[in-house]
Amino acid sequence: ILKLEMQLKDLADAAAEARATSHIYLYQAICDPFLRCALLLGFALASLQQLCGVYALLSYSNSLFREAGVEPDRLMWASTAMASANLVSAVLSSKVVDRWGRRTLLLAGSLVQACAMAALAWATAPQGPGTGDGEGEGEQLRWAESATAGLAVVCFSLFFMAFSSGLGAVTWVYLAEIYPIEIRGAALSTCGVINWLACFWVVFLGRFLSLHSACKFSGIVSLVGFVGIYLWLVETKTGWSEESPLSPRSARSSSSLLSPAATPEWAQASAAAAALQAGRGAAAAEDKAAARGKARRSGHRERHDVGTPPAPAT
Repeated sequence: ILKLEMQLKDLADAAAEARATSHIYLYQAICDPFLRCALLLGFALASLQQLCGVYALLSYSNSLFREAGVEPDRLMWASTAMASANLVSAVLSSKVVDRWGRRTLLLAGSLVQACAMAALAWATAPQGPGTGDGEGEGEQLRWAESATAGLAVVCFSLFFMAFSSGLGAVTWVYLAEIYPIEIRGAALSTCGVINWLACFWVVFLGRFLSLHSACKFSGIVSLVGFVGIYLWLVETKTGWSEESPLSPRSARSSSSLLSPAATPEWAQASAAAAALQAGRGAAAAEDKAAARGKARRSGHRERHDVGTPPAPAT
């Protein structure tokens, strides 16, 4: 309870500071070195979530499965298996996101995505012309097509499981934790626009790609994302949204937009008054809770006294 009260007080202080700070435009935040890293990292992560090709693969899954050799009467079962794996991994990731950490899930998810697409791209690579003919070669070809179809279902399911537990589940949690409250609304809105623009172009271009080309594209993007996450993403599970390692409140003096020197005196006075009012409100709430507890205890004693029979006369 004490930790929760401290976080609520810090949140009230941060909200008061945000109200006191003059409006910050997004282009101003990008020019500020203190905020630039978090903004660019968020934009890259939001675009990576879609550039890995997840919605293109989902939109054209039936045609890709058919190209991989899945028989038409089994397309529904292949799509159902893929969707079921997606659902299971999403539920499991919600249970471990705070235990394992955001960075760990993003790293593991992007790496599994890259490996799954690499395996499927290798299996669907164009083969050279056969060296013989006859029934033996035909039987071998049918076996290879059947193996490729099964591998396609497995690799697609692994890809979607990795996406749901990594980029799909963690991206927006991470983005909400790296931005200070002064620019959080504008930054998240811009990330949303970038995210859907990337989705549009990937889905639009995906219709012109073969199964092999789509797997290569998704695998390369996922691998690049893995390297970028390993190099530049920092863990945020140990703190909370106002104490992100990318934008800690203790380092605001290095920002030309958020430092006290950049805030007018009237705004600083307003922030101090708001913080004082928040502290008084918290104290009043504690007093009311204590009074209610005392009243409940007093009422309990009165009911106990009424229900107790008098002692017998001696």
